[in-house]
Amino acid sequence: MNTESSDSNPFAPPQVASVVAPPAMFDTRRLRTRWMIAVAINLPIPVLFGVMVTSGFGRFGMLLGTAIVATTGYFLCRRNPSVMVRLNLGAIPVALLQVWPVLHMFVGMLAMETVRWLNTVVGGTSQGDMSGLFEITLATLLTGMGLILPSLLAGFVLGLFFGHRWK
Repeated sequence: MNTESSDSNPFAPPQVASVVAPPAMFDTRRLRTRWMIAVAINLPIPVLFGVMVTSGFGRFGMLLGTAIVATTGYFLCRRNPSVMVRLNLGAIPVALLQVWPVLHMFVGMLAMETVRWLNTVVGGTSQGDMSGLFEITLATLLTGMGLILPSLLAGFVLGLFFGHRWK
């Protein structure tokens, strides 16, 4: 039996040296800036084709849809930064594909046909009108999502090689 007296309380929690919090893994300001650049560099061809097929409220719908996509990504930079890093990285090769815009044209046409189909099924109109604010906004959102998916895929592939340098 130990008869030595000790000044420490055996029931007290262990003393831990003060720990400095680790630095943030992602710089959200830099990530948000990169997101806005990614949106901007991927806009020229979709806007060019969109302006050719819209007028009036349709152009406002394009602006509204683009603002929704950009704002959603802006807030996702803080909410889910690891995915946004990959998305920003993958946006570069997708933007470079605008030189030969097959992907952008395909995604835009698919979005327009989807909206026409929805307008026919839900609205009951057979002509599939694409002149309204709602239709163009929805087509812009679908086009944005259609370009985000290959950007994410490219970002995850490129992230295997360059992800550690891209934070």
